Amino acid sequence: MCETTATNLILVRHGQTEFNKQNRLQGLSNSSLTTAGIQAAQSVGKSLQDIPIFRTYCSDSIRTIQTATEILTAANKADVPLIKESFLREYYFGDFEGVKYNKAFRQLVQRYGLRTSRQVLNGTHFLEMTLNGFSHLDQTGQAENYQEISNRLQAGLKRILEQPENQGQNLLVVSHGVLLGTLIYMVDPEKTPRTLLKNASVSLLRYSEGRFKIIALNQTNIAEIKELL
Repeated sequence: MCETTATNLILVRHGQTEFNKQNRLQGLSNSSLTTAGIQAAQSVGKSLQDIPIFRTYCSDSIRTIQTATEILTAANKADVPLIKESFLREYYFGDFEGVKYNKAFRQLVQRYGLRTSRQVLNGTHFLEMTLNGFSHLDQTGQAENYQEISNRLQAGLKRILEQPENQGQNLLVVSHGVLLGTLIYMVDPEKTPRTLLKNASVSLLRYSEGRFKIIALNQTNIAEIKELL
């Protein structure tokens, strides 16, 4: 049992999309869930049937709204408020939107050089340097750098977590791979998966006295997480 004053953030990355299936960077581009993505979201929902959820927050992207709706329906929690928040939007890749992963990362290698790129991908600060690399290479000048995405994430979370009615509750947060990966990275860079979070995976953060603690990370079988709530 956790302290009554602690707030649990149940983090879920959206289910698989057509862009995910094609290994394309997605960002703010819209791409619907695949059949597998829908089924995975429903599986998460069924696993959460016995867990009280006070509110659900998701980005205003089609894939997260669809994932959150499937989760709540399968969990028999259609009456739980579903609140769309722009601060939970995915990282914007600029002119890298829709580009295949391999092509995008080849450009990052050209940006940093092979040796430095290996150090970036294997080092503690890999996420920060990768996002800054995309921001530098983006010809539109609109791709976010690490500081920009972390600033909007911190501001949005602060607003939600300071709402008295949310404190001590279980909050379901459905968002995106880079956005949620940035949140994990902000809490503990060394625990951030190099490939970020899996589609429809569940992680658990506990917030108390102004600090986050990682309780569970990147789980596709959430039986263990249920015991922690």
